[in-house]
Formats: sequence, structure tokens, C-alpha cells
Amino acid sequence: MRNLLRGVQLGGASTPSAKLVSVALGAAALVMWGFAGWTWWVLLPLLVAGVVVRLLVWLFFEPWRDWAGPAVLAAVIVFLMGWTSIRAVLVAFGVIALVFAWHLRMASPKWLRWVPLALGLAGVLGGGIAEFVVWANNRAAYEQAEQDQHDFAVARMRPDSGIGMMHALIRTVSEDDPQTGCWLFTPPAAAEFAQVVGAPDCPAAIHQLHGQITNARDFANATVPFGDSTDNRGGTEGGGVRVSGCNMYTPVGILDEGPPGGPKLGQLRLEKDPRFPSGGYLITGYTRCGVLPPGVTPTTPQPPPVLPSYAPGFARTLAEAVAERDTEVCVYFTEQGKREFAAAYGVADCPAAVRTLAAKVTDPKTYSDPQDATQDKADGKTTVDACHLTWRKFGNKPGDVAPGPQLGTLTLTAGPRGQGYLIDGFEPC
Repeated sequence: MRNLLRGVQLGGASTPSAKLVSVALGAAALVMWGFAGWTWWVLLPLLVAGVVVRLLVWLFFEPWRDWAGPAVLAAVIVFLMGWTSIRAVLVAFGVIALVFAWHLRMASPKWLRWVPLALGLAGVLGGGIAEFVVWANNRAAYEQAEQDQHDFAVARMRPDSGIGMMHALIRTVSEDDPQTGCWLFTPPAAAEFAQVVGAPDCPAAIHQLHGQITNARDFANATVPFGDSTDNRGGTEGGGVRVSGCNMYTPVGILDEGPPGGPKLGQLRLEKDPRFPSGGYLITGYTRCGVLPPGVTPTTPQPPPVLPSYAPGFARTLAEAVAERDTEVCVYFTEQGKREFAAAYGVADCPAAVRTLAAKVTDPKTYSDPQDATQDKADGKTTVDACHLTWRKFGNKPGDVAPGPQLGTLTLTAGPRGQGYLIDGFEPC
């Protein structure tokens, strides 16, 4: 019985050489098991084989019994090679060489000591460094993929239109939420925003603008005209979008416009992250109102090639534009006509005058079809009286309230090609 117990040591290995090989192969197997992830079921063949060898070692021929254990360990190593990389195999064989180098540390000649030591160190260090480099690269790639996935999710959360971005900025100022507000800006644009507002940084700018709100409810519901975003005018500028908060207003009732209840925001330049073109926009530039944004060339709208030639028809043209809040009608004015039109309503420009008139319209559909405009020619000037307009609607009775304001007296001049008219002067009724 005692002899049997001695015979099953190390899988049946009893001679020094068999024990040495068993130790070397066992260490290599453990190394490869570690590279395989320390998964128990991967090591299951080793455990089963060890049990079988211990139980059946006495069945081997006497000369083979010492090598039954090493044979099983070698088979396990071959099996584990399918679950690891060539780098792990190199480390494992380096460990085998180091075990032999330890065994031969007192051997002569000396080259028997140094050759296995050199081979072992080369295998362990070379394979280990290579494995570390691959692990580090894979980890960096994994972290980058996770970051890209996070950035893509963030990009999809951003507004995907100019009007949407302006509403988002209005909301963050209304709620005094600098964390969300500054998240809408790129760092350079956030610095521009703070500089324009006169604050040390973006969060302080949000706080400062929030402190200028005079009516929280009106400001929270404020918006901007549809046409004040370039993506609503049929295109973008230089691959980006521009949207202006300089004409902010708060809808009052169904058709009227009121003050925004707080500060008017500036002009935004928006661009998408080139990595995620399907995501939303980022604010990449901020300019104060009244200043031409960088990169924008001032242009003067040109009148259309075909101008109205029926003078009284200008009353209908202007009334339709007012009913639809269409500021493009300003192309039918000369520069002098625009100035007089704006001055008549105490506003800065022609588009603002159109919006001021539009706020007084109660029935846009009826207002867009006025009657009874008259023409007069005197002293070489053509004028249109649009101060006595009437509107016909089924069911109307004499004395019914008009659907909107009278327009005024229009002074016309010949178009640039001598055909048709432009509005060169304006007097309110």
C-alpha cells in the first residue's frame, strides 16, 4: 500500500527526471490556464486526466509509469493552446525553460546553465510584453468604442434644427440651468457667449441672463420667427445653420405677438459633430444682435425681375404679406421706402414693421384680400391710397370691425428696368 501511494505522486512520476518534467509542464499548464481566463471548465480535462492517471497508473507498463503524468500534462497543454494566443504559448514555454534552468543551476559546463535561463527569460519577457501590449491596445480600443458610443448617444440628444436649438437655449436660461445650457456649446463658442453677455464664463452668463427675465411665463414660451433660421429658408451657410434670437417674441392669443419677457438672445451658428452627422447640432459661434456674424457677407435683397405694374395691386400684395407674416415683401421697397415704412411704426427695419402690422390682424384669410385701393398721379408721382380699404366676407354687415389695420399711402417709383413699380415712400393713415 505504501509503495502504491509513492507511485501515484505527480501523476505516477517517481524518478527525479519525471518529477522535473511534471513540475515544468504543470507550471506551463497553469500559466496557459491563466491566459485562458481561469475558467474551470477549460481546466476540466486536466482534473479528469489527473484522477484517471492516479487511479489507473498501475495499469501502465513499468517503464512508462513515470511518464504517465507528464504525458497527460503535455496533452492538456496542447488542448489549452487552442484557447490561448501564440504569446501565451511563448510565456508557457519560457516557464518550462526557467524550471529546467533552476534544475541545471549547478550543472557544468556553464552553458548548460545559461542557455535555458536565456531561453526562459526571452520567452517569458517577450511573450509577456507582447501580451501586455495587445491587452493595452485592446483596452484602449474598447474604451474608445465606449466613448464613441456615449458621444453618439449625446449627439442624438441635441436639437436637430435651428429653431429647436434656440428653444433649447431659451429653456435653459428660463430654468437657470447652466449645466444643460453650456452643454449646447463647443468650448470656443461658450467663451464667445460669456464674452458677449459680459460674464466670466458660460455658467455665469446663463445666470446673468436668467436674472434679466421680467416675466418668467412669457420668457419660457418665447420663440423666434420661422424664417430667422437658415435651415427653414431652403439651405444652410457653409455647411452650418444660423439662427437669430434678435426677434424673439411671445405668442399672445392666436395671432398677436408680445414682448419675450426677458433678454433677447443673440445670433447662433450651428454645426454638427463631423463624427456623427446624423446627430443634432452644437452651437459653434455666438454673436450679439446688431453685429454681422463672422463669415457672413452683407447682402442687399434684390427686387424680383418682374414687378407689379398695376399700382393699386400693391395694397393686396402688402396685405397678403402682412397676413402671412412674410417679410420677403420688403424686396418691393426701395431703401427710402423701407426707412419710412419702419419709421411709421417705430421699429428698426421693414421686417419688424411687417410683424408689427401682422400682430394687429384678427382674420388673416379675409385681410389678405382687400378692396377699394385707389391710384393717383400728381406732380409726376404715383401714389396708392390704402387708407380706405374694405374687405368683403360672406355674412358681413355694414359697420363690422375690419379684419386688420388700414395700410397707409404708398408712393411708387419705376423699377430698375423701367418696368413695374417699387414702393419708394410710405405714410401711415
